[in-house]
Amino acid sequence: MKLSLESEKYLQDLRSYLFTKGVKNEVLDEFIEEAKGHLIEGEQDGKDVHQIFGCNPKEYANDLIVAMGSSLRRQLAIISQIVLIIISYQVSRMGLTDTLSFTLVEIIGYPIVYILFLLFVGFGVRISSFKSKNHQNIILLISIALGMLSMITIFLLNSRIGDPFIELSSMGSIVVTGVFVSVFLLLIQRLLGWFGFISAIALLLFHFFMNNYFL
Repeated sequence: MKLSLESEKYLQDLRSYLFTKGVKNEVLDEFIEEAKGHLIEGEQDGKDVHQIFGCNPKEYANDLIVAMGSSLRRQLAIISQIVLIIISYQVSRMGLTDTLSFTLVEIIGYPIVYILFLLFVGFGVRISSFKSKNHQNIILLISIALGMLSMITIFLLNSRIGDPFIELSSMGSIVVTGVFVSVFLLLIQRLLGWFGFISAIALLLFHFFMNNYFL
């Protein structure tokens, strides 16, 4: 039996909310499957999602977090991994096409602004959970816009005062690029599996050939 749209949205919101609170994926997947079974049984008996799980979904979600356990360390680890993926991808792309050099804004500002972007989006997802679709879209749009604004600000700042702070030799660029390519592919493989790994290699090769042979 297929779930109603209301129940599907409830499970999606519940998963997103619990994920942003640092609940482990394994625990989360197991619970969502169990909750889906309860919803199917309840809907067959003519009940809606509020009759099954209560009228205050956020309160119910918070009770689940207490029972399942959430970890600030896990939340920080997720943010760190995503930021490291973004940075390693950028350095890899630059290193495959040119000799590496970094401005002070790139070294300090970019990691900070990526973290801010993820925090804005994460809080947006958390706040918008269990609200109407229109309210969710507005909240997520605002959170993404704030994150993008911080990124645009640092990019403009770098374009104005972005004098090279570190310039690597050809050999230094090769070594650093190799390290960041390895980090990028390793993290992608851990998060997305071998399909993601192969896709990441294809993406890097695309940048390499486009910049060295077509541009």
